[in-house]
Amino acid sequence: MINRRLYILAIIGFTVLLFSGCGKDEGDHVAPDVTITDPVNNQTVNSIHLIKCTVTDNRSVIAVKIIIDGKMQNAGSESKTVFTYQWNTTDQEDSSLHIITAQAFDASDNIGLSDTVVCVVDNRGIAPVAVALSTPLNVGKHSMTLNWTLSIDKDFQEYRLYRNSNNSWTGSEILVTRIQNPGQSVYIDNGMNADSSWVSSWGLDENKNYYYRIQVVDTASLSSNSNVVYALTKLPEPVVLRETYSATKLTATISWYKSTEDVKYYRIHRSRLSTVGGNLSDSVGIAAGTQSSFIDTGLTSLSSYYYKVFVVDDAGYASGSNVIKVGTGSIGDVTMHVPVGDQVKKHSIKLRWSKSKEEDECEYRLYRSGSSGVSNSNVLLTATSQVDDTVYTDTGLQDNQTYYYAVYLVDSENNYTKSNEISVKTMSLQPIPLSVKSVEKYQATINWEKYTDDDFAGYYLYRSDHTNFDTSAADLKQVFHNPATVEYIDENLNLDTQYYYRMFIADTFGTKAGSDISLQTKSVERVEIKEITAVDDSFFRLVYTMNRNDKDFQYYSIHRGDNSDVGRTDLQVGTVSVRSDTVFDDPVAAVQNSQYYYRVYVVDSRDNSSAGSNVVGDTLNTAPVPVELTFVGSTNTSIQLRWSLDENDDFSVYELYRSMQSEFTKESKNVVKVATISNKNTTNYTESNLSSGALYYYCIYVVDVGGKSSTSNIVTAYTVP
Repeated sequence: MINRRLYILAIIGFTVLLFSGCGKDEGDHVAPDVTITDPVNNQTVNSIHLIKCTVTDNRSVIAVKIIIDGKMQNAGSESKTVFTYQWNTTDQEDSSLHIITAQAFDASDNIGLSDTVVCVVDNRGIAPVAVALSTPLNVGKHSMTLNWTLSIDKDFQEYRLYRNSNNSWTGSEILVTRIQNPGQSVYIDNGMNADSSWVSSWGLDENKNYYYRIQVVDTASLSSNSNVVYALTKLPEPVVLRETYSATKLTATISWYKSTEDVKYYRIHRSRLSTVGGNLSDSVGIAAGTQSSFIDTGLTSLSSYYYKVFVVDDAGYASGSNVIKVGTGSIGDVTMHVPVGDQVKKHSIKLRWSKSKEEDECEYRLYRSGSSGVSNSNVLLTATSQVDDTVYTDTGLQDNQTYYYAVYLVDSENNYTKSNEISVKTMSLQPIPLSVKSVEKYQATINWEKYTDDDFAGYYLYRSDHTNFDTSAADLKQVFHNPATVEYIDENLNLDTQYYYRMFIADTFGTKAGSDISLQTKSVERVEIKEITAVDDSFFRLVYTMNRNDKDFQYYSIHRGDNSDVGRTDLQVGTVSVRSDTVFDDPVAAVQNSQYYYRVYVVDSRDNSSAGSNVVGDTLNTAPVPVELTFVGSTNTSIQLRWSLDENDDFSVYELYRSMQSEFTKESKNVVKVATISNKNTTNYTESNLSSGALYYYCIYVVDVGGKSSTSNIVTAYTVP
């Protein structure tokens, strides 16, 4: 016997711990009121029993727990005051007693406890709980998949699956299978019955509704039936006719996307009406299951037909495709191609047109006219059968003349179609462009493309030193009678000179066509002076770039002058005959503090020289010796300074600077230039109008006539406070 008081106290203690710490209303101390309304005390229950309880509270209830034999379960809420729990009693012993209580919880951790209900579980003589069948899945032509919820009956014996042709369950339904495994919940019905008979040779019948229910049977032979589900088996999946087709005057070719069904054959239906039927009288042919196209013959030209394809499976069932409209054609089209390239010559044109595939005998008729609007009344050039080549060369034409052509395709009934019209102009003699292959100082190579026609007469090449020249007065006249000659080397030219060339191509008809080109011969490559350096105040060193392009390099010629306009007539201070020797020390004595300028020329084997290099200049001059600066004395507004006498011969000026910083140069920020003194013998200076009690720093620069300078020491000076 269960001690109810201890049991209830234990449950309360557990739930207090479970809900402690939740957010709560500290001012609420009223516990919910909870009552179990079903089952009542001493009631016998079975199967799935719905436990109900009602709950009230001065605030709100957040949860209800149902405790069955010490096991706590969460109750579901049907409303704010009604909570339920579905209790599966089938796994309990028959005639067993069970204790049920309910607990209600509000947001303030207050717990309400119901009265205890004692009930008896007894499932003897009670049918098993029915399972639920789901809507069939994977429904095909001959099978479908059934699934259901598992039985919860503890004395389960088997499932019995029944199939029916309608929803009237009178005992005539078919037993499909018996399943003794309570854990199986899926079965694929492929048309086989429990007695090993078949619905049909392929399984279930196509396009038919089948109804199912499943029966759960226990060991006492008690049973319960599930809900009824049904599904319609499918017909063969219809194919899709392609909207694109090909048709001639007398045939049509249709195609479809190949079916993945168990196709026995395809049946093709044709009608003059868009409502193509399924009657066999409309069938015009059969295609094997491996095919996906059909050629229909014996049609009438310029007519409309409607097609539908039925896929027929092994069971003899059929499904029709979409309907497409097909129009037969008239005589085929012909397209003339515009001749290109060497198909057009001065006196002939090679013509081509497309080939038409007609079902009857046809011929091509090619016509030519001297004006637009070619018709079959113009000059007939040729008439060829359809199987012959579609190429014809029209000869004996005038050069530089436009001709018009069209092809007529004529069938056995004298029906015809006209091609597009093309116009072609015969070639005139075209000039051959000249190009410059290479240019040097004293020669140039001219080339051109080969003349490929059979009427070659010669190439005529002329040269002059001015443009728009008269070929009769040209400096050069060359004639080439071999068409393979496509290059000429013109030698003994002058360097850095502009030349003009003209060449005529002449044919055997006496026609000429000319082209022009000009070029300028190269000059001697000049160099550039990169650097000039005064070395030890005794000579200058030049560094210049190297001449690389002149194959007949002879020497570098270095010239010096006393102004920037240095030329080859100025003093030549040296020559350098080694191309790679690009450093030169001037051996000619230079005078101190004088400005000198240099230019470098390149001289070739013909004693022609390049344009001069850039001009650079410099002065042989070192910075003067610095003087010594001394602070002599001061007043409250003036400072007196003295320095040693400059001993340099090229003296120009003294420059005295003042700063508020102890370290500075004349380029430093906020430095004041106090005085510029041009008298070399003046060696003292007094600066006035200064602030009293101030600290200053001074230095003095000695500047020579070449602009170079040197700075003295920095002295500290101050005015009297």
